[in-house]
Amino acid sequence: MTEQQITVRARDCGEASYRVLSIGEVLIHSGREWTVVGLFMGADPTTGELEEYLILEGSGTEERVRAD
Repeated sequence: MTEQQITVRARDCGEASYRVLSIGEVLIHSGREWTVVGLFMGADPTTGELEEYLILEGSGTEERVRAD
C-alpha cells in the first residue's frame, strides 16, 4: 500500500485535539488510522489565529467501526 501524508489542524482530529500529542502516536481521523509524524504551529489563513497543525501519515487502512 502507498503511504500518504496529510496536514490537518489538531482541533479537527476529534478527541485527540483535547490532549497533547507526540510524534509516533496513532489516531483516527476521517475514519482512517494515521500516525503523527510532525507537529508545528501556524496561523490559520482565514482567521489569523495561531493553530497547532499535525502532519499525519497513513497507509490507507480504514478503521472498521462496529455498531453495537
